[in-house]
Amino acid sequence: MIRTPFSSLYCFAVNELKNINRVRLVSRDPSYKVILIPTYRCGLKCSFCFIQGLERQFPGDMSVDDLRYFIDWLTANRLRTFLVSGGEPAEYVHFPELMRLLDEHAMEIVLASNGLFGQDTSRLFSRKAVRFFLLNYNKEEFTRDQYQRFVANVRELRGRGFPVGLKLNVYKAQIDREILAVAAQFRCSIYMALSCPGYEANTHVSRERLAALSPAIVSFVRECKHRGVVTNFSRPILRCAFSKEDIHFLKPSAVRYRCNPIPVVNPDLSVFSCLNVFKPYGPLKAFPHLKAIRSAIQPYFNHLRQKPLFDHCVQCPLHRSEKCQGGCLAYKQEASDRPVMHV
Repeated sequence: MIRTPFSSLYCFAVNELKNINRVRLVSRDPSYKVILIPTYRCGLKCSFCFIQGLERQFPGDMSVDDLRYFIDWLTANRLRTFLVSGGEPAEYVHFPELMRLLDEHAMEIVLASNGLFGQDTSRLFSRKAVRFFLLNYNKEEFTRDQYQRFVANVRELRGRGFPVGLKLNVYKAQIDREILAVAAQFRCSIYMALSCPGYEANTHVSRERLAALSPAIVSFVRECKHRGVVTNFSRPILRCAFSKEDIHFLKPSAVRYRCNPIPVVNPDLSVFSCLNVFKPYGPLKAFPHLKAIRSAIQPYFNHLRQKPLFDHCVQCPLHRSEKCQGGCLAYKQEASDRPVMHV
């Protein structure tokens, strides 16, 4: 009988525990329960951006009155942390007021940004108000000056003690390795995401190519581990796209196959089910409690999870037991499921 060395079992257990913790932090039980999008405007027009088209559906920024209503709604629900995304949040016309309200109500945010904000905006950031920065690393979409500003902003934020993660959108096999140099130099984690279908036509990884990118992902994570850079997956991965050996190697990198919906509040206070599934659920004012929003969203998410992404999913025990949802649910949503509701 072949005996497994105790050290190997110990390393496996430690990796499993680390992975469970990262999964909890990334999606299963994140610190934030709601996502605010105060504006869909953004100075960049990245080809892979999943919100393409929503800037026309929501051309205006959130008003100050609606922003205050949102903060009061959070307070009533005893929520102290939320994610601010966009568009580009730093371009929000009332961003200074948002930061002031955070201080006034002792709230924290996770800020998802393109990282191109100027010094006037940077001075508004406080350690008490911003828990974490998630900066979209889009070097191919940057001009030379924009890339230099991005790196300078990362340097400044890390110098001020802010935790920073770099978001890497993967949509082709040639993954830019320069992000590794930035992450290693400034001790940033990397959040990987396969570019999924957006609101309108965007550059994304087709269903048929999901498995084809697996070798590139494994190779990239291997290099990250070698450089001491922590990696996480921002969206669920397709389990069958990786071998058992690859999955074992990827951990602990927040390897997960399911996610829970986190409601999105749009600039007009309408609610989407999540950042990548654009099904509307009416105005926030119709939901006095977060539980009511979750109850409205969950049946649709369960429906999407049960839909097989491929024919072979029907025979897969992970799909039948609902342990794997087939990657991001954006691949299963039909256009008819996502009309925009203006309030």
